[in-house]
Amino acid sequence: MHRVLRGWNQTGVKFASLADTGDWFNRPENRTYLSILSAASLFMLFLLLELLAEVRDYFRSFLVLISMVMVYLYRVATGSVALPVVEVSK
Repeated sequence: MHRVLRGWNQTGVKFASLADTGDWFNRPENRTYLSILSAASLFMLFLLLELLAEVRDYFRSFLVLISMVMVYLYRVATGSVALPVVEVSK
């Protein structure tokens, strides 16, 4: 696990010239993978928050879900991730 986490972000003078996992995700050709990872991470965070909540509050759940969607849409607006849209061919 330590090796995987270390690969996400190489730091230090010794590894500065090597590409790390973060660099790989930020390449334009790998934008789809970053989008999937971001959406899955936000969804898992939502599920964990729901599982850890002691009281079922639908209004809170709705607000958390909306905030997660807004975070993803912000990333779409800045160009970090892609919005999965099905193209309709004529």
